[in-house]
Amino acid sequence: MSIDAHADRAAASYDLHGASLRTFARVLSEDPALADTLFVETIRSGTQPEAAESSGLRDLALDAFLAWSRTADRPARTSRERAPSSPTLEMLHRLPADQRTALALCGFGDHRRAQAAETLGVTPTRVARLLRDALTTLGRHPAP
Repeated sequence: MSIDAHADRAAASYDLHGASLRTFARVLSEDPALADTLFVETIRSGTQPEAAESSGLRDLALDAFLAWSRTADRPARTSRERAPSSPTLEMLHRLPADQRTALALCGFGDHRRAQAAETLGVTPTRVARLLRDALTTLGRHPAP
């Protein structure tokens, strides 16, 4: 694939899914720098010759999730080093990781419960409970 064709595919992926994928990465990761890295690498990986001709948001979100899960053990930056984020993201990041991940996959990553369950290695019922618990918690503590 030529450099121009590669750049065109990256631009097309960005145009179609950039905003949703960036939101997905920011919800998944508490580290804004890591979220941005996941976003960029996922857009770029979705344009590789071996990638499907048109990666949809679900495929891109899955790629970002897998990359994030490989880095999840990385020590979190201290609050002093953490870049400011929106009150909504701060609320989402207070959720337990399993609830936040289910919410990111289903709410922002175009996954149905069964697809999220397969990705997470749990049952669809467990994903439904995680989503219920996350939304209940968020409903109790609305963003300012």
